[in-house]
Amino acid sequence: MWLRLFIKIQVLPFLPTFYFKTKVVGRKNKKFKGNVILMGNHTSMWDAVLLFCTFWTKTFYFLSAALLFNRSKRFTWFISTLGAIKVERTKTDMFAINSAIETLEKGRNLMIFPEGLRSLDGTILKFQPGAAIVGLITGKPIIPVFIGGGYGFFKQAKLVIGEHIVLERRDKNRYPSQEEIVEATQLLRNTIIELSKRL
Repeated sequence: MWLRLFIKIQVLPFLPTFYFKTKVVGRKNKKFKGNVILMGNHTSMWDAVLLFCTFWTKTFYFLSAALLFNRSKRFTWFISTLGAIKVERTKTDMFAINSAIETLEKGRNLMIFPEGLRSLDGTILKFQPGAAIVGLITGKPIIPVFIGGGYGFFKQAKLVIGEHIVLERRDKNRYPSQEEIVEATQLLRNTIIELSKRL
């Protein structure tokens, strides 16, 4: 807890000043009440840090590739302390999805990158269904964010924050159908693509 608090107060507000400049479009959409799902495309290991900096007054748990948990015990402790939820990227990891749902049901915020993998050329990859499943089951608002630009000194990271999306199930007493999941997944990907056109 103390580590997360230290980073949130002492590091995140000032990191953009020292490492990268940020242009934000749709800043008004940062505001939210209750808890939400923060969803973005994925091009760099810095993406999560950028979103943490942009929404630094809020606390987010986040889905993280299982391989990162295998580096060392210290690193596993570090990312777990920051709120990482382990997910297997090669399949639909229902354990991770259930953990994400539980996180939201506890009133916490969740950050997710539905592509699962980093896009090496900036192309928005196929979305995995996890984000749609979590959104459909919990009904929590999803804040879509397109991440563009670059990271590093003399570079500028660019964000486009879209209007909140609420996914609704046809029958709230039943698990979402495959058709609903496919439609919701495509909707989320299309939203990010449309946001990318606003830069």
